[in-house]
Amino acid sequence: MTTRFYPTKLVLTMVLMGFVAWSTHAQPTISSITPTANQNSVPRTSPVTVRFSQPLTAASTSALRVFSNQRGGLRTGTSGGVSVNNNELTFSPTRSFRAGETVSVSITTAARSAAGALATPRIFQFTAAATGGNGSFVNGTDIATGASPYAVKTADVDNDGDLDILTPSFANFTVITLLNNGNGTFTNSTATGVGNQPRSLALADLDGNGSLDMLTANYGANTVSIRFNDGTGFFSGFTEVPVGSQPQSITTADVDADGDQDFLAANGANNSVSVRLNDGSGNFSGGSDVAVGGLPFQVITGDVDNDGDLDVLTANMASGSNTVSVRLNNGNGTFSPGYDAFVGSSPRSIALSDLDSDGDLDLLSANAGSGTVSIRFNNGSGYFSSGTDYLSGTTPSSVVTADIDGDNDQDMLVSNFYSNNVLVWLNNGSGSFILTPTVPTGTNPNGIAAADMDNDGDMDLLAANFTTSTVSLRFNNGTSAALATPVARAHAAFSLYPNPAHASFNIVAPLSTDAVPAQAFLINSLGQLAGKPIPLSSAGTATFVDVSTLAKGLYTLRIMIGSTATMQRLAIE
Repeated sequence: MTTRFYPTKLVLTMVLMGFVAWSTHAQPTISSITPTANQNSVPRTSPVTVRFSQPLTAASTSALRVFSNQRGGLRTGTSGGVSVNNNELTFSPTRSFRAGETVSVSITTAARSAAGALATPRIFQFTAAATGGNGSFVNGTDIATGASPYAVKTADVDNDGDLDILTPSFANFTVITLLNNGNGTFTNSTATGVGNQPRSLALADLDGNGSLDMLTANYGANTVSIRFNDGTGFFSGFTEVPVGSQPQSITTADVDADGDQDFLAANGANNSVSVRLNDGSGNFSGGSDVAVGGLPFQVITGDVDNDGDLDVLTANMASGSNTVSVRLNNGNGTFSPGYDAFVGSSPRSIALSDLDSDGDLDLLSANAGSGTVSIRFNNGSGYFSSGTDYLSGTTPSSVVTADIDGDNDQDMLVSNFYSNNVLVWLNNGSGSFILTPTVPTGTNPNGIAAADMDNDGDMDLLAANFTTSTVSLRFNNGTSAALATPVARAHAAFSLYPNPAHASFNIVAPLSTDAVPAQAFLINSLGQLAGKPIPLSSAGTATFVDVSTLAKGLYTLRIMIGSTATMQRLAIE
């Protein structure tokens, strides 16, 4: 065997050449994104484009995941395509985003060039544009719900192009779904059984099938209930995920950047946030509990330090507290200790939005103890300090942001629990706010939302009224006619449990039926009456129904209150 000896200079040259060859084939990186992160008022038909440092393979289309929080869930799988053009990944929507909704985009490490996969994933969000409106909320109605609604959410759960209303009933252990007729009127409702004392509700596409599923934080059960949507607004399943003690709030986000929606629950009794990771099919197992301040009453997420992942913030409502906990994501769904930002006394609700149009997320906090709303501006690295405290009503309970006057900045709406109203503050574009006329609501508004309920492009107002068991719907600019009569509570407050049923189920009549005779009819999938009519028990009590002899499948329960009918779906398994 011949042994070869290479001069030192030649060896060094070969090493350097190898290094040069390797360095020219480094993994791809993201060079730009459109829309930009945290951008407000993005055109509703805008494509989402991600540009990379190198040309991508055709298989990289799976790396771009676009999620709507109001219609269609995972948009890239059901309502638009992703294409590769050299070094660009582009999602082109086949239907527009909903006015004012937050859209979340995940770019996973499935993006690949000839040199390898994307090393660092990225998550960002933007807000779709709302048009028209002047921030004057006049016409509307109070719509009956289940007992003691703790929050209100809007989403197109039946995939018919309009936004429906969902509220968790704290007293009945259900979520009431009110389906929209397309113009902001509601005639049908269903009740989905969940865990004990649901306080908070989130809607997200957990299994990636293009419809929005339901999650509730159950204060009395120390669980999160998950119910899957069949695409028509009918929710089923029995998944209960353990979390910490007395969960007050729930939200969803892709915190580990793997392209699916995880959930986070704020646990009031043990001062923590339970982070539970999704396997992509709606199964939750891994995760951790993150320590935060005293009595976290709401949890939200956003990229506050502009590093491409979603951080966690909580409103800490413990007596004497005046902090919002900020916990920064390490990029994989674990969180650093972070710090606590100072706001008013006993913050109950928080929101993140770019208020001063500088590209980062600023903080808003509704402070129940001091009767104020704190605005704290972001320095770009997730540190909130300077800002203003605005006087509110008695015990501000919820704060949200939306462009309610159509001028392309984010305005502020604040509900006041004991003042029975919502204050509307218009942004001047730089994060200073001017108060407009107060909007009356039902008694004790506990949670609010802003959404386009009548499909006219502007943002309407909804408030969940805890004591009167209603949702106040107020139309922006008064452009939708007021309903001639309020929606009858009998339509909204009948609840069924368990659903799906096995050998039996119960029907609970609303208190407002009083002495009006009510009965139910169970109808099978062929439209045939399954059994005899069911006389319903007195208002507020349960009627036991034996279905042990019926075939498994989907049924319609037709409930008659006098001459008024309402229908709910029932699954028998």
